[in-house]
Amino acid sequence: MRRSHRVYSGYRGRRTSTDVLRIVAVVLGVLVVLAAAALFYVQNYLVYTDDGVRVELPFGLFREEEPLPDPGEVSVVERPGPEEQEEEPEEPPAAEPAAGPLRAAELPLDSLVNGTVRAELEALGADALVVELKDGSGRLAWQSEQALAGLTGGNGDEAVNRALAELEAAGVPVVARLTCFRDDAVPYYDTAVALRSGQGNWRDALGLRRMSPASQEARDYLAGLCGELAALGVDELVLEQAAFPAEGELSRINGDENYDPAAFSAQVEAFLTQVSETLAPYGTALSLRLEGAEVSRPEDSGLTAALAERCAARVWAREGALTAEQIAELGGAERLVTIVDRLEDGAGAQGALLS
Repeated sequence: MRRSHRVYSGYRGRRTSTDVLRIVAVVLGVLVVLAAAALFYVQNYLVYTDDGVRVELPFGLFREEEPLPDPGEVSVVERPGPEEQEEEPEEPPAAEPAAGPLRAAELPLDSLVNGTVRAELEALGADALVVELKDGSGRLAWQSEQALAGLTGGNGDEAVNRALAELEAAGVPVVARLTCFRDDAVPYYDTAVALRSGQGNWRDALGLRRMSPASQEARDYLAGLCGELAALGVDELVLEQAAFPAEGELSRINGDENYDPAAFSAQVEAFLTQVSETLAPYGTALSLRLEGAEVSRPEDSGLTAALAERCAARVWAREGALTAEQIAELGGAERLVTIVDRLEDGAGAQGALLS
């Protein structure tokens, strides 16, 4: 008879449904705790936009900063001297630029900081510098003493302050470009100055936040920036986006104290008058860079051609952006600086011609 060679192992027992449910409950509990912790952390950084809800970490934290202008780009500017105009005592004073024609070159910020501006201007046969010192992101190129500049973390480099002062001492004219109410930084930290929508800060056609010209705090901030640059020796300030937005989904803007169409024109005039009065002691000229929609739709922007002519020493615009009728309403072609893209000089360098 054959013997069985089977080997019997000990009894292990079966896992019951109660054990399985207990394990599932533990796992779900851990996930709930983690989800609650994550929600608590990001709840202050939820931003409601027209496209839904998204998370934005604080300014400068894990965010890729927008690059400054490409150091290789050069723009050329030709500026005729303004014609003398009779003073109108009842109108807000507008500073006038220095008389006589100027040939100016727009150079990147690096040229200003590294001290090569004068050599580059001489090589280009230019007498004056054009430089962007505040862009639509809200970042400043120079170090400002304004409280809102410190709040956003978008303050600039003190080396720019010193460079501007040195150019003034050397007698080199400087034209500074300054983007005003299009500012993606300040409304993020101070919603009281912002244009708002039903889902948070309103964003314009470029997806950037806007300060409101109705906000006295916003006007004071921008006028303070202009005063600082004038004190540093800037000869002419070119203000861009200096009114209410005229493009984008305007119907989504909340109608409140920061957005009352009946007050648009008065509020934009109050801002330009404040800047003019701030610049007057320094003799710094105030100019405006305009888009066609800003002057063709004053009911949206608050900026009429008559107001722009009265407050601005010169008007800058892209080639073809303004009609002949608008140019005439703005004071004529002699007050216009036309921006032409894709210019090539004799060496093949690309830039923009301003004349």
